Amino acid sequence: MRKVKLIFGTYNSQSPEEESATVEEYYQRAYKTFLTTMYNFPEIKLSLQYSGSLLEWIEANHPEFISVLQEMIAAKQIELLSGGYYDPAFTLLSVPDRVGQMEKLTTSIRKTFGKKPRGCFLAENVWDSSLVPSLKSCGFDYIYLDDNQFLAGGVTEADLLKPVITEDQGKIITVIPISSVLNSMFLRSEPSELIDYIRDNSHRDGVFTIMFKGEYLNSPKMEPDKIKIWLDEFNELLKENSIWIETLSPAKYVKQIQGSLNRCYFPQYSINGMRNRPLPLICQRELNRLNRHLGALGDVTHWINSGFFKQFLSRYRDASILYSKMTYINLLVNQIKGDKSRKKSAKEDLWHAQSHYAYWHGNHLGIYDKNLRERSFSFLIEAEKTTREKGIFKSGISHFDVDLDGRKEALYQGDNYNAYISCRGGCIFQFDYLTKKRNLVATVMRLEETYHGNAGIKNGYDTYIRKMFHDHFISSKCKISDFKRQSFTELGSFIDCNYEFDSLNRGNKSVALVAKGEVLCNEVEYRLIIKKKYHFNKNSLIITYDIENLEDSVFESMFAPEFNLSLGTIKENSTASFSDGTGGSLIGETIEAKKVDSLSVEDKDNSTKISLSFSEETKRFWVAPQYSNSMKNGSIKNYYQFTTFLPQWKVKILPQKTWALTINLSLN
Repeated sequence: MRKVKLIFGTYNSQSPEEESATVEEYYQRAYKTFLTTMYNFPEIKLSLQYSGSLLEWIEANHPEFISVLQEMIAAKQIELLSGGYYDPAFTLLSVPDRVGQMEKLTTSIRKTFGKKPRGCFLAENVWDSSLVPSLKSCGFDYIYLDDNQFLAGGVTEADLLKPVITEDQGKIITVIPISSVLNSMFLRSEPSELIDYIRDNSHRDGVFTIMFKGEYLNSPKMEPDKIKIWLDEFNELLKENSIWIETLSPAKYVKQIQGSLNRCYFPQYSINGMRNRPLPLICQRELNRLNRHLGALGDVTHWINSGFFKQFLSRYRDASILYSKMTYINLLVNQIKGDKSRKKSAKEDLWHAQSHYAYWHGNHLGIYDKNLRERSFSFLIEAEKTTREKGIFKSGISHFDVDLDGRKEALYQGDNYNAYISCRGGCIFQFDYLTKKRNLVATVMRLEETYHGNAGIKNGYDTYIRKMFHDHFISSKCKISDFKRQSFTELGSFIDCNYEFDSLNRGNKSVALVAKGEVLCNEVEYRLIIKKKYHFNKNSLIITYDIENLEDSVFESMFAPEFNLSLGTIKENSTASFSDGTGGSLIGETIEAKKVDSLSVEDKDNSTKISLSFSEETKRFWVAPQYSNSMKNGSIKNYYQFTTFLPQWKVKILPQKTWALTINLSLN
């Protein structure tokens, strides 16, 4: 029997929001278990990848692990792969950032282990052909992609073990197929069954590749001792069958096969588990139904071009806001001239914010992880502060398409805070408290997910982004529980309508917007004009409303400008107190106040105090913590996301008259 070639290894990373204790658990049960087991089988070659941030943690907490890695690399048992230092999805990054993250990890590996990586692993297999020139410019010879991607690129089942070359702009790179069958069998089937599968397919040309996520070794379904027994048995079988199974160094193998490879072009891609996730819910369900029908014909779903990674930015508007912020900060960082130290510092913070976990939702909470969202914004805010040259920066107002939606927004940039104003609803969709490095509205729309089922969830779903100063008209009979679940009836048309920018006064630092819409009152539609003005001061923001009744009859309704805050998660540390003496925790139960003219919010977790005062007493005031029902590692739980504040006024506007309101928001 001729020798069969096998590439065997793991790729390893941790979501940045994971606490050190959690990473320690993964280290003990996954990373350490695997490496110590493989240390006892020096004849088995390995291909391993660790993100730069994970290597940093390991070096700081377990330098002995690094020493063992160095020993195994020196013995030529291990070949390390590079990637993005902070585990980004490269397709979201500019070319300089792609190259910068790759080079940072490559340099770190070369300095620590004395070897320059020849291969690169792409986070979550997120692929686009435009990556090829960046990969080649960093000196990489090969990458890995799932073999389902090979099928999507037109490779037949018979050739599914064969590496190929792919090209873009005249640059080529070798692509090694990862066996989805062997990966799915790993730890789930008996070790002997994997050997049998390899034997049964040994007549096929190419290479069998097992590259699995190292974190899977920390499986709650298997005890650590059983995992080690499984690995030992598999390795013993590889030894026993070494006469016909040869484990390979991928770099050496790629060098040997150059000149004999076919060329293949792959569509945009990510791992199978997330391919449908970026699509609208109805499309996901239709695709799932189609896949079930096609299942009877065999596995032909590889050729169905479903979602790709960047579509997550369409599905999750808050991910798009984070992405556009990252893109804007990238522009500011690249404008730094003549100060290499400052530019390097800003780039480091920018790259920290590019970890792919924050931009999507899959097996990890991702965009539904409050701490992860806040962390990403924090790094971007720090990077922006670094771009501001002392003595030169001046506060002011800009008007351009900052969120990449085709419409211009207004952006106030001050010494203490930034405010991003959208014409869509006239809301503030980002509010950066610079001294605390926090976006106070790092909130998230709660969407229906396929794992929720048809019954829905008790928390409700959102139909608009939950930011600052969304203009509601609601019934006086509406209950706080209805609003919290978003099951109330919206009487007005102003929530997502297009406000026009009426004026941008750079002298007195104010932005005025105006919108014409309708509100249902006693089953009659009333035409109204809302003029909303934001006036920016050093530590405060003044919002004025002028609501004009265009009809010839009296208009009456409840006007409720909603604002939301992303607060700390410790119940007793996030509190509100009203001018009437009522108040309570902002993380626990809902709060209902009556006639109040001011509110003080304290977030001790983030050393933040916010005060609001109103020119007129409210009719009522609701405060409601908002939770999402989200999946993490297969388990669905409630997660606190943000807190909603809804002051309400019973407005009565005579024909052709105007009702006015002033809100003062102060940062203390």
